[in-house]
Amino acid sequence: MVCTFQGENILQVELDMPNRTTRDYEGPSVAPKIQAVLDAALEDEGDIDIEDRFAICSYTPCVSS
Repeated sequence: MVCTFQGENILQVELDMPNRTTRDYEGPSVAPKIQAVLDAALEDEGDIDIEDRFAICSYTPCVSS
């Protein structure tokens, strides 16, 4: 016995999509002056070189006996 499926007994319907329940993300609103201060603070300053030519303390490791 060979079973074949026929499309005559199959109900085809269009799907009804639900309404959207979420909103697009909107970032926080920041005053322009505050944004300028934040941008300046986060700006890349490059490498910072620290010289130790005026060092007063010297490091002496502790030796345990």
